[in-house]
Amino acid sequence: MQLQDYFPANETILGLDNIFTRNVDGFTFYVNSPCVIASNQQITKYETYLLISDPKGCKINLSDVILIDVYYFDGFIHLIVMDKNTQMTNTLRHKMDSKEAKVEWRLVDINYCIKNILNELRTR
Repeated sequence: MQLQDYFPANETILGLDNIFTRNVDGFTFYVNSPCVIASNQQITKYETYLLISDPKGCKINLSDVILIDVYYFDGFIHLIVMDKNTQMTNTLRHKMDSKEAKVEWRLVDINYCIKNILNELRTR
């Protein structure tokens, strides 16, 4: 059973509203949020990402994390990640239906970012 099944949300409506969908494989998720920087806003379970966080607005933290699961509940997107160094699990959340919600963290697909940088350098 998927974790999302414990937190029922109408994924059809969320998909039509361009907010959140889970691929039929159950491993890939589309998350339309400024918190996710990835190709087509898609992230995959058990892949490694760079987590950039600035919880108090004064110190930026970088860490390699593995995406464990993603679910949508009560207007928030929740990402469960595990730090590769400490093996600690953490749940990140971001309010999806508010333009004023502060972005305190970003989950970054490094391969996607490097490809974009290389493409930009090639066009110069």
